[in-house]
Amino acid sequence: MILKNDYIENFWKIKIRESSRASAYASHKLKYEQETYLDCITIKKHRVSLAKLRMSDHQLNIQKGRHTRPTTPRHLRFCEFCKDELEDEAHFMFECQNDNELKSLLVEKIISKFPDFAEITNRHLKYKFLMNLKDPDLLKSLGYTVNTLFMNLK
Repeated sequence: MILKNDYIENFWKIKIRESSRASAYASHKLKYEQETYLDCITIKKHRVSLAKLRMSDHQLNIQKGRHTRPTTPRHLRFCEFCKDELEDEAHFMFECQNDNELKSLLVEKIISKFPDFAEITNRHLKYKFLMNLKDPDLLKSLGYTVNTLFMNLK
């Protein structure tokens, strides 16, 4: 147990805070523990899609711009649908004009269980809330939504 605690405090927390690639992950991964969605989402492609979103292993421009030569500056990694908006995970889930109907259905389900969610105006706080969901039904809906949105990007 001492070794695990030492790893968490002296390696894991420091590494995710220092990594620019892990900035989205660090914003919502608060504890060193297995996430609920891993057990709740039984459809593998939905679980994998959500894991990719959580870990920034996706084709959004916030990540694709890291691999261009020369590297696209972070503040210029715009959404292909919205043109003048930074395409990060929070924009993709809450502000992007692509597939609003599907995202609206998810938001309605969340609000039906967590009415205060409707009062959150900051997209990054909404994203953090989304990534910390524990409700099995909402997690299944989230997995389906993310998988469908990713398929629509291709």
